[in-house]
Amino acid sequence: MSAIGGAASTPGMLETARRRVLDQLIERLVLLGAARQAKIAVSADEVDRELMRLRMDFAPERFDEMMSQSGQSLADLKKSTEARLTIQKFLHEQVYSRVGVTEEEIRAYYEGHLADFHQPNEVRAAQIVVRTAEQARSIERQIRSGKDFAQMAQTYSLSPDAKRGGDLGYFPRGQMPRQFDQVIFQLKVNQVSGVVRSDYGFHLFKLLARRPARQKTLPEVKGQIEQKLASEKREQAQGEYVKMLKDKASIKVSANQ
Repeated sequence: MSAIGGAASTPGMLETARRRVLDQLIERLVLLGAARQAKIAVSADEVDRELMRLRMDFAPERFDEMMSQSGQSLADLKKSTEARLTIQKFLHEQVYSRVGVTEEEIRAYYEGHLADFHQPNEVRAAQIVVRTAEQARSIERQIRSGKDFAQMAQTYSLSPDAKRGGDLGYFPRGQMPRQFDQVIFQLKVNQVSGVVRSDYGFHLFKLLARRPARQKTLPEVKGQIEQKLASEKREQAQGEYVKMLKDKASIKVSANQ
């Protein structure tokens, strides 16, 4: 018996997977047929640009390795890319263009999901990370004698945020490792912590600011809500459109497929 995700697959699981692949293939075929009937086409330049974008997602040798493992030729990839872009263009022109989100829908979603837009207490902190406790204590002494925390972070910290003076930005409790929260959230603004050890090294933290909990306003989250609702509507519209195409099409599936 084969395994999927490390677990033995049952005949039922295999049948479900087979049906899913078959449904995706049928959906692709009916959409491609509808696109061609609507005379939707993409240019060779559009295909070439998409192939270039795909290549840029991989190291050159990794892309060639992927192609080799898939058993797909460049001509095959071009053909499948052209089909995918054609379907995308068709959906945008014939289906998604009819989908809209109203101000009333955005407001209703906001009012029905207020808890989703509650911003908890946040702090803004900076850190310095070094390899040894001795170096961390030396830096701590220099800061307490007047050295600038941000400058010391830029000079000595091993963390990527060093270039920003160690600034971690704002974050709520629970986003950072627990031992960091226990230290940072107890600090007063402009106070520097003692040395904190972690798997990453030895840290010093400085609390830069606090931001109290508040409810985000509708104007602040309007774009986020609109994008979510539009995505859901497009997905629903596509499903309904594909169902209509399938109902109109004459599709036969061989029993031994």
